Amino acid sequence: DEGLRTRYMITETLPIFQTTVEYANLRGLIDIESITTKLKNLSYEGNPWGCNTKVSYFSSEPNDFLSPEGLFFELTEVIKSAVLNIYKIQGGGLHSTVQVSRAWGNISRPGSFQEYHTHGGEHYSAILYLKVPKDSGTTVFQSPFSFFDMLPLPKTDRNKSSNIDTIKVTGEEGDLLIFRSYIGHSVELNRSDSDRVTMAFNFLIQE
Repeated sequence: DEGLRTRYMITETLPIFQTTVEYANLRGLIDIESITTKLKNLSYEGNPWGCNTKVSYFSSEPNDFLSPEGLFFELTEVIKSAVLNIYKIQGGGLHSTVQVSRAWGNISRPGSFQEYHTHGGEHYSAILYLKVPKDSGTTVFQSPFSFFDMLPLPKTDRNKSSNIDTIKVTGEEGDLLIFRSYIGHSVELNRSDSDRVTMAFNFLIQE
């Protein structure tokens, strides 16, 4: 690649409009088993998204996440702190604050999947992986530019991150992913014989 750059007098590459998915690992900070049990006790059958998804369980009671007496208050505070630090690292104001606008849990049964979606009206989103059996579904992020690329470049084995449409992330138990809410993402089919358990959060930044 450097030889090609020299030959054709390419002197500089300017990265533009970049975004990131930030990793953190909370295994040593949270009780995964306890959180999973509490989440299962709260959840109920339903299709909350109004789309063709087979995610089986859903819970979005704000008090469970936001009030000091809530079941997930301490966990939510840890994740809020991580989101705020990432925002500041990315150039946000040093006196900014962050609030959780919504939080919920997903218990995906075998055969479940989640179609591509974004979280409109939010700044950051996060996924916390609690139980991730082998073959239970990979998280797939979609390039926000793919919606506007009317003539995509041919796919080759040399395509780099600046020239691909999707990136797959296999989260492990205790992993936390934080990303801008406009990034499309989905979950592949759960091909295992066990439940996949995650929690999701949306955040708004205030200056």
